[in-house]
Amino acid sequence: MGIVPLLLKVRPNVLIWFSFQPTVILSLIISRIINTKLIVLSDTWLTRDRNISCIQNFGRKIAFKYFSDAFIGASHQTVKMFQHYNSKMDSKKIFYSHLCADNDFFLERLKNMENKKKFDIIFAGRIVKEKNPLFFAKVAILIKNKLGSCKALVIGDGDDNLKKQMFNLMESNAVEYHYAGFIEHD
Repeated sequence: MGIVPLLLKVRPNVLIWFSFQPTVILSLIISRIINTKLIVLSDTWLTRDRNISCIQNFGRKIAFKYFSDAFIGASHQTVKMFQHYNSKMDSKKIFYSHLCADNDFFLERLKNMENKKKFDIIFAGRIVKEKNPLFFAKVAILIKNKLGSCKALVIGDGDDNLKKQMFNLMESNAVEYHYAGFIEHD
């Protein structure tokens, strides 16, 4: 089933969108027609967008003004980007979804731990090509070569072949690692 029949069948109350792919743009138009509330989610910021074309700039102004009933940003800088493209956005419709751990929780736990770190480097995420697990292994090797040792923590799960390649790279270069697998965020 394509996106148009799906939206017409399901008629969602809310659609959270986060990119400017053709399917997303079509979804925004259909959602606006069927009176679905639209929420934009982003973790980017204005400085990062400085090299976009004038067409992309215009597209963001239209999308953030006419196809966004609320905004979810990862940081204050993200909100500044939203405001740059839509200066009349209602501050009551801005929400934060930080892309990090609960720092207060971890700081409290650290008080009861020794100050000695257990790992020099951490990979946390899906083990897929887009997350560059082999680059991580190469960085761990460079750290080991520079410092004489490297202890790596790998958190996440994913492509078995990439995991094997990553672990083989570290093992063959004497990088110590602990593979925790997938763990819940809390």
